[in-house]
Amino acid sequence: MANINAITGLGLTVGELAVKHGIITAADLEKAVKTCADLENKYDAIPEYLVAQTLISQKDCDKLFSLSRAMFARGQDVKFGSIAIKKGFITQSMLDLALDEQTSLLKNKKKYALLGNILVDAGMLTPQQRDIILSEQNRYNSINAEQQNSSNSFEQFSKNSAIGKKDTGNIGSFKGDSRNFAQSEVFPSGIRLIVKGDGNAAYLLKNEQFDKDMSIGQIKELLASRNIIHGIVDNASIQKFIDSDIYLTKPFRIAQGNAPIEGQHATVQYFFTKNRLRAGTIREDGTIDFRERGNIPQVEKGAVLAIKKSAVQGQVGKNIFNDTVRVMPTRDIRLKAGKGATLTEDKLKVIAAVSGQPKLGSDGTIYVYDTFVVNGDVDFKTGNIDYQGDVNVKGCIQNGFRVKAHNVRAEEIDGATVIAQGNIVVQQGINQSKISAQGSLSAKFIQNSIISCVDDIKTDKEVVESNIECSGMCNIRGLVIASKISAKMGVYAKQIGVEKAPPSVIRVGVDTFAVRTLEKLKQDIEEIKEVNKKLIDAIGILELEIESNEEKVLRLTLIKENYEDERMDILSSISSIDSSTDRGKSKHLESELNRVTKNSNDTGRKLVICHDNIRVLRETIEQHYKQVKDNETQIESFVREKYTLSEWIEKNPGIAVIKVDEYIMAGTYVHGKYADDKIKSSVKGVFIREDQVSRSVVKDSLMKDSLSRENFGKDNIANLWKMYITKV
Repeated sequence: MANINAITGLGLTVGELAVKHGIITAADLEKAVKTCADLENKYDAIPEYLVAQTLISQKDCDKLFSLSRAMFARGQDVKFGSIAIKKGFITQSMLDLALDEQTSLLKNKKKYALLGNILVDAGMLTPQQRDIILSEQNRYNSINAEQQNSSNSFEQFSKNSAIGKKDTGNIGSFKGDSRNFAQSEVFPSGIRLIVKGDGNAAYLLKNEQFDKDMSIGQIKELLASRNIIHGIVDNASIQKFIDSDIYLTKPFRIAQGNAPIEGQHATVQYFFTKNRLRAGTIREDGTIDFRERGNIPQVEKGAVLAIKKSAVQGQVGKNIFNDTVRVMPTRDIRLKAGKGATLTEDKLKVIAAVSGQPKLGSDGTIYVYDTFVVNGDVDFKTGNIDYQGDVNVKGCIQNGFRVKAHNVRAEEIDGATVIAQGNIVVQQGINQSKISAQGSLSAKFIQNSIISCVDDIKTDKEVVESNIECSGMCNIRGLVIASKISAKMGVYAKQIGVEKAPPSVIRVGVDTFAVRTLEKLKQDIEEIKEVNKKLIDAIGILELEIESNEEKVLRLTLIKENYEDERMDILSSISSIDSSTDRGKSKHLESELNRVTKNSNDTGRKLVICHDNIRVLRETIEQHYKQVKDNETQIESFVREKYTLSEWIEKNPGIAVIKVDEYIMAGTYVHGKYADDKIKSSVKGVFIREDQVSRSVVKDSLMKDSLSRENFGKDNIANLWKMYITKV
């Protein structure tokens, strides 16, 4: 692949061009950007990722890269032209001609020529002026590096070679290490021999004492005397050197060796973050949140994790002394795939065998773990954890930290926030924490915490001063002390309450999750309706503004037409008089013409502003209508969801039961769906259930006066239900 490191962000442009030309989708590019977001060379890695995922061919990628480079250069050239005009080097018309020539070369010859060179070649700009602008753009070095050839280098070298000085020592140098210093020697025949320090080239330079009768053979003997025997030019070229005076000032390359071609070490491009941890995340107010230490990398099954570029062996060279010039040996890298990853048959790619967290081992092995494991506590060392898979914390989730995952397993949770899409299992206890689980929760004990759980909750020991809600069953094998518990499918506890502690509140048979969701849906629907009302009102105001601007357009159009008629009349009058005999009248008419023309132009500008206002207003109205339509669709979705949830609640009633093995203490509040009660005296071993007082009484009450349950009233319904307490 072409080197895209030269211009930061060029890889992203390649992706955008691929989307534009329909090679990949916007979603493909978005996924590539997201995958490479945390990589050091995130933009440059995008094309390699697209090729690795076979979303784009290498050939198409190279073409798009060339196009993106041309686009980048074109943008720089436009800036170049602006600077040239600003400095007074060229005019706009000269710039337009050069840009047309540039476009023509690109279209007809498929060659992109730099704007500065086109202007210099056309004589519109001097090389010095071009270099001034390039320096201002910080492009001088990069362009010189691309365009400078060996002849240019030696033209500069000849200026630095100090012809006529003593024959000892180094007389010039090339950029690089000490091997590039050139050595020179002057012979009695009037020839200076210049040999590059690396022995890869030799040059001849004449002086005034040059013997014009020298033969080709004598020059070859001179070279042989200095062991120069390889890469010597042909006899015709040597004769041209002997005959031409140009080589009094310009070096003649008499011998050229075969330069070695250095090899390339094997490299590996990783498509995941190898080290996610950073010091922290900067908040909007400028402070640092040291708990946010970076996202955990995640990949899907089948994703390309790494690509190896094989080593390219170098080629030895041969200098002008016929010595072999060796190259450094290349270094290979062996890709290794561990658990959760596979190596392709060609051993050039590592593919994720499962979805999960990719990790690079110390020996270079790539793994993918379906469970993110923290071998210790979640603290400032790990930062907060946000992971789509399962998380296993071997220690404690510490105070102030957050874990968000599918299933969560931890030794202990102390003052943390845990959000799980599945189940939560805590080996020890939960203390002063906020927990939310879409599945079940189990822990040894719960203290001073807020718990929300869709499925069952189970503890081996006590629940103290906590607020618990679940849509399943709550099974507390220890004490319940000063807590509020709501469980749709009932509460089973060893003991509720202790002496001298505040009473607990137990609610059963009610799905607080579902009730809260219904209330939220109702609230969301009302809020969206209010937004739509405001949008409709805003549309009405905008339509009035359009009418006002359209009226203004009509008035201004008539005014402009009048000015144009007046202008034509003045022009007619000017053409009918003799300016040489009636200068006063002619001057007056010209003054009137200028006034009318100015007024007409001002009116025209006002018309343009009005038309622009109308366009912007109509676009805004269109956006408002689209938002209203989207909101109506959202309302319909919420209404369907509300209906489905209400129906589900009706078909899946809760179980309003409370079972206590030991004591339920006096003062404990118990609530069912319709009835509630307060335990007046402590009772040991009870079963509490909500039931109708008498089915026949309820039936007679509902039938009387054609009353239904819906309009019977909550208070009346409550009077027909009761919390029955039975000793077991």
